Amino acid sequence: MLAVPWPSKSNTSTSSITNASATDTTLLSADPGQNQNVQLYIQLDLRICTSQQDLTWRLFYHAHGDLINILSSIIRHKGLTITDQALYLRIHDLEIHNKKLARVELTHHPNQVLDYLGLDPSRFYHPFWSLTDMMSYIATCRFHDPTRVNSADTTVLDREHVTRTTLNSYDNERLTTRPIFRFWYNTYLPTHTTDTPGSSAHLSRERTVQDVFTFFGPELQRRYETQEAQHTTTVERGRLWHNIRDKILVANPDISKFDLNDILKALKREIIPAPSPDPSNIRLTPLQTLYTQNAFQTLIDQAVEHHTASLTRYRAWLVRNRSSPLDTRKTNPYSASELEVYTTEDNDTLLRMKGEDATWSEVLDALGKKSRNQLVARWKDLRKREGMDVEVGMGKGEETLSHTVEVSFA
Repeated sequence: MLAVPWPSKSNTSTSSITNASATDTTLLSADPGQNQNVQLYIQLDLRICTSQQDLTWRLFYHAHGDLINILSSIIRHKGLTITDQALYLRIHDLEIHNKKLARVELTHHPNQVLDYLGLDPSRFYHPFWSLTDMMSYIATCRFHDPTRVNSADTTVLDREHVTRTTLNSYDNERLTTRPIFRFWYNTYLPTHTTDTPGSSAHLSRERTVQDVFTFFGPELQRRYETQEAQHTTTVERGRLWHNIRDKILVANPDISKFDLNDILKALKREIIPAPSPDPSNIRLTPLQTLYTQNAFQTLIDQAVEHHTASLTRYRAWLVRNRSSPLDTRKTNPYSASELEVYTTEDNDTLLRMKGEDATWSEVLDALGKKSRNQLVARWKDLRKREGMDVEVGMGKGEETLSHTVEVSFA
């Protein structure tokens, strides 16, 4: 970014501007340096383009100041987006999850964009001598609907203020900082509400999708449907574990974080098929079959129904596959000879005995457990869930542990 001194004399004289209103002339010809005693500067941004196509598109995108930004605000509610890279069609069901994944590129050729929007390409590449001249050109977009300014649920417009639900946060900022953008909404639109709408102004978003398919051809439709299917599956699989977790918590409100974490690990191990160079030769379990078929609701119900058995199998698998104490620390936060399961009754007994200042050895004997580390971690977890301060005391007549018990919960 460079700062270039503002020229002493404006290169654009008012006499060269034709067909301009007083407001237009002020905006286009005013020289901020004429009546200033301080030196003003122009901000000059430099960008290195990666290709001739990149340069061509960016020249198109930034031409005529805010012209493309105004067009973007017109077509946004149709599911269309113009960025500094291309014209896109947005997949409606994916937008709320991931805006970038929801975009399907239509074209990065400027003339094709203008043709699709119903704008005259030859006129675009010549100067506009007034703001009204440029706004009149924008209004020839076939998606422009001047009657939308009369809809109370979408727009409230006057010459001093604009509020429009179809504007995003960037547009709202442009209303404050960009005179040309503000001129379109605060000056031009309120005085042209009776103009004839564009030929496609009343297309719904769903019909716009079909209109895009018709204009850009069957190859675009195939790409759209493929991307929609792929990313919908990605989103649903990402939400799967949140849904399973929430249902398990509803069914077992007293479950500990440690047990819940292990249950989710167990279910992931049993539900997600192992990678294979030849998936056709994999023999899938019923849960894995539901996962690969994207039958997520049935999968959630069955996973929640059988989560206890999955947890038991998972912990047994951990014990069988431990080859050394070091391996144990990687997969299990507790260095015990085996993972021990605590029932609700065990939890109650643990809290009661520690409340009576029993030693850890006494609690282990009463519960029939072996691992002191797991017992301490269980006690800390129970105390946290009840909102109590956690301080590991060893009980009367018992030595302090020589190491720290660390517990990690996902």
